[in-house]
Amino acid sequence: MKMNKMLSVIMAMVILVGCIVIPASASEEEIIPLEAEIYCGAGYPKCDMRAHGVATVYSGSSSFTSKVFNGFGWQCANCGYLMATEGDPTNSGIIGRYAMASPSNGARVQYNDVAVAFFGGIDGSSYGNWKDDPYFGKACTFKRY
Repeated sequence: MKMNKMLSVIMAMVILVGCIVIPASASEEEIIPLEAEIYCGAGYPKCDMRAHGVATVYSGSSSFTSKVFNGFGWQCANCGYLMATEGDPTNSGIIGRYAMASPSNGARVQYNDVAVAFFGGIDGSSYGNWKDDPYFGKACTFKRY
């Protein structure tokens, strides 16, 4: 009887040690790394830019007279960030010249349901397909709805 009890204890210890030493069967392909870069102000990996009417970019700080371009308005459905693009990335894939601002930056942007006005000129330009752009390809998606 003592021998059976001792054998049971030894077997339990072997099973316990085996469970501790042998890792769970997860291959490297099954491990999904966390996104290192978060571009959306609401904590999402990308800004979900939705069409937001027409946009006009002005070079002056508050004047509606020094127009740089008329284009397309976009707003992130998650964080509300606003953008004006010269091109239509949902149609041609080209952003062209652009301006960007937080909706809380009243000195930089004014907007309503159908139009966006940016002041202070453009922030840059991108003439390749936006999906291939080193920033926009990682930071945004564009949708017309």
